Amino acid sequence: MKIAVFDTILNDGGGKRFILNLLPAIKNIDNNIEIDLYCQLDKIINSSFYAYLHSHNVNIYNLNSLSYRAKTQFLPLYKRGFNFTLRKLHLEKIQLKIKNEIIPQLKNEIFDITKNYDIAFFPWPFLIDNIDTFCPKVATFHDFNFKYFFGAEIFTEQMLRQLESQTPEWIKTSIPIVSTFFMESEIRKFYPIIKKVKVIQLAPLSGFTVISKEKALNITHNLGIDYDYIIYPTNLAIHKNISVLFNVIYKLNKKGYNIKLLLTGAGTENFKYAKATEFGIERNNIDNYDVVGLGYVTDEEIDSLIQCAKIVISSSKYEAGCGPALDAWIRGVPVAMSNIPAFVEHLEFFGVKAQLFDAFDANDIVSKLEYMLNNYDKCIIDANVSQDGIKKYTWENTAQKYYETFLDILN
Repeated sequence: MKIAVFDTILNDGGGKRFILNLLPAIKNIDNNIEIDLYCQLDKIINSSFYAYLHSHNVNIYNLNSLSYRAKTQFLPLYKRGFNFTLRKLHLEKIQLKIKNEIIPQLKNEIFDITKNYDIAFFPWPFLIDNIDTFCPKVATFHDFNFKYFFGAEIFTEQMLRQLESQTPEWIKTSIPIVSTFFMESEIRKFYPIIKKVKVIQLAPLSGFTVISKEKALNITHNLGIDYDYIIYPTNLAIHKNISVLFNVIYKLNKKGYNIKLLLTGAGTENFKYAKATEFGIERNNIDNYDVVGLGYVTDEEIDSLIQCAKIVISSSKYEAGCGPALDAWIRGVPVAMSNIPAFVEHLEFFGVKAQLFDAFDANDIVSKLEYMLNNYDKCIIDANVSQDGIKKYTWENTAQKYYETFLDILN
């Protein structure tokens, strides 16, 4: 079997980790499988991402249509401090070039490539026009948060237009895969024309890295962290529901708990040291802080931060699954998370435990965290049970289901 994998975005974080875990695991099932990843090679050629896949016999090739020079021909002028009108004109030229030149080239390039493969797999089919392939097409749809408005826009108006117009075409022309039964209900709700959806649960995204407790402690200390903390690996999107945790930390510490909230992810560096209040957080309060924003950290750093945390928390309002919890359970770290459908689904499927709370009720979150802090020995027992449970479901299990899906399509 020959599988062509196309990733036109290569988004940092979960997107790359998904590929890093899945492709080598599929390769290990049957060494006769040929897996070739097509992407923008100059973005990764000198990275650990490239080295890791290459060491696991996953071939990586360049998508010539996405070459950096072609994509950014007008960008140097755009970045040179022109006035707003000129900058807008240059940006429009870039967008026009991408729409009229690069996208058609990309479509033709991918179609020609797929003439030599049995399966075309798109692990991130978002913000790109639907692409015809010569062989059967499989696509993983991670979530549908663009279908909701949470109080502030997650996407720009242009991105929303793209997602609304492009996604139905992708779904109609591919075999869709989702990671939870909740997300299956979502895809069927929004796209009732769909006939077949494959649900394949994901193992922990950081399952391929192993860091000793001693090394993890050294890494966290090098980051200046030598105190008890609750961590939320996230970003600033409004559905991540970060603001409620500011109020939670304020209420906890007002009761006498000395605990800090660590946030990682793009944008969180904007409030590196802050003080939680009843209104939000006071920025730049380095002398009396209890909220720390670390920004985007390396894989090794986030794995260490999770491993050394008192509690891993996720207060999100809407997700396909709880990545922070999966990464905590595999390390035997206690978890507190929203009682939203996809999160609750994990408990039964993996045989894990967590304190569930109402994401819209700060007092409920305070109550659950108080219980955990006051009964931490019990939480560690639950965390050990969770670690044993989730170890039974590995990326080999995930890969096996992807492999079987590919075989079914060919048959």
